Amino acid sequence: MQKHDGGPAFPVREPAGVHAKGLAAVKGITDTAERDRIYTEATTRAFSGMSLRDYFAASALKGLAGNPDMVDCMTTEMAKYCAEFAYVMADAMLTERAALEGDSHE
Repeated sequence: MQKHDGGPAFPVREPAGVHAKGLAAVKGITDTAERDRIYTEATTRAFSGMSLRDYFAASALKGLAGNPDMVDCMTTEMAKYCAEFAYVMADAMLTERAALEGDSHE
């Protein structure tokens, strides 16, 4: 089962901005079917923005990386652990948010 991601954190609402993202993604692609597919994917991503889960994880990771006691997160080996832990924290935040709203997404 896919985890609930909390929906978009920063969706792009302006159609011209979404269209610009789509045009930038297909620049130089001549195959019509491929252009259509890539344009659709790019505009969908632009409209959706980053998920709230990603935003929570990024915020948690920023706190971890900024903590002097977590200097080990600056190594490649520990970075993966810190990123995984950031998503554990993000999932906990989404679970608590849903509980407070009386809505379960588990």
